Amino acid sequence: MLARLLRELGWMNLWLALAMLLPSFVALGLGEQGNAQAFFTSAILTAFAGLGFLTAFQDCMAPISRRSAFLLPINIFVFLPVFASLPFIFSHHYGSFSWGYFEAVSALTTTGASVIIDPAILGQSILLWRGMLEWIGGFFTILIALSVLSFLNVGGMQLIKIILPHGSGEGLLSQMGVYAKAVMPIYAGLTFVSTVLLVMTGENWLDALTISFTLTGTGGFSLYAEGQVLHNNPNGELIVAFVLIAASASIVGLLNYMRFKRVQSTDKKEPLYLVLFTIVGAILFFNANNTGVVSGDFLEQVRVAFFQAATSISTSGLNPEGGSISSVAGINIIMVLIFIGGMATSSTGGVKIMRIIILFRHAGRELKRLAHKHDATTISYDGKTVDESDVATIWLLFFTTILTMGLASLIFSFMGYNLHDAFGITVSSLMNAGPAVYSLAPGFDGYQVMPVGGFGLVVTLMILGRMELVFALALLSKRFWIH
Repeated sequence: MLARLLRELGWMNLWLALAMLLPSFVALGLGEQGNAQAFFTSAILTAFAGLGFLTAFQDCMAPISRRSAFLLPINIFVFLPVFASLPFIFSHHYGSFSWGYFEAVSALTTTGASVIIDPAILGQSILLWRGMLEWIGGFFTILIALSVLSFLNVGGMQLIKIILPHGSGEGLLSQMGVYAKAVMPIYAGLTFVSTVLLVMTGENWLDALTISFTLTGTGGFSLYAEGQVLHNNPNGELIVAFVLIAASASIVGLLNYMRFKRVQSTDKKEPLYLVLFTIVGAILFFNANNTGVVSGDFLEQVRVAFFQAATSISTSGLNPEGGSISSVAGINIIMVLIFIGGMATSSTGGVKIMRIIILFRHAGRELKRLAHKHDATTISYDGKTVDESDVATIWLLFFTTILTMGLASLIFSFMGYNLHDAFGITVSSLMNAGPAVYSLAPGFDGYQVMPVGGFGLVVTLMILGRMELVFALALLSKRFWIH
């Protein structure tokens, strides 16, 4: 089992090494000699490690078992960041391996939390690499949601009606390959369109590409301090908001588009629910917070409210220029949107938004049964009856998330943070919305000054948030390792 996973890690390392060449040449072109050397060195070491894994385990060709499938995300979000962090470490902008690893985990989980206060000191090539890692992490997250989670029946993901063409579903890796071929055109296409639109608003092409990598992966790394994505570009912020919504809904749209080609899907409502959540969130935030704009017209306030809602529901967590959250009600609305996004959208392209729908329908049915004891109404999703065990699994995920948030907040409070800031740090980490911490925890001074225990807890929460908590619970089960 371990040998098979290490073989797959070898392939991931080779692709990662190849990806490092782009920022390497950018660094050379911009005269960032130190960064260029860091990238070339990292690419060689990563490729060498990848070839080593492939050579050592070349005979391990057995299909990935159910147990191995549970461990596959660990390859991506725990082990792969070790190699993805090498350019950060060798560039000397990061103080230690722990800082570089933190940044790489944050990128691949599309969290966007950073130990660097001012990203401008990193150089364009490092900024580009951070965006690329979020793009890669977002793509892996989509594949995990569509293949691994549905293969394992985790969190109700088996309810997604996706029909593979005949002969394409033999084994998990085969399915992932089909999904990758279906997803990549729209994923890359959205990145290209975003880049062109941002260039049209006045951004240079390299900044636009870097931001677009982040947006497509619904990540939170920015070019400016405290998650501010753009500077003096309100039209660009509107494009950012729309791209984030598209990135959070595009996969369902892709599968519908591909109905008569590589895959089929009958799910059509998720993008509508996503847009509805965003609009309602923007209205509530506007009324509760007045968007924090000290001066400006009505349309400016609406723009900032829409931006906040879009970045929250997508769990990007990016912040608009001049749009602080000035009320407790506004902070609470952002937290709710991030919580919904963390469970339902984020990098999975809106596929998991069906969980929120099922929870609402189940709660409504139970309320109805209080008045009609013998009511036999079943819960359905997209014309398919939802099994009670699936509903129970989704509720388990919901309450496990709540419990984890409470325990982590308590631990942060023991480290000296007040309870409000502790909860804000927890929400932004577990829901993979890193930059939102500056809005949700006003007293937060930055990750670079956190105690060692808090630093490690944030890394753990980021990984758990991206891996699925029910997923993690299974790994802690004794039966998982015995049977």
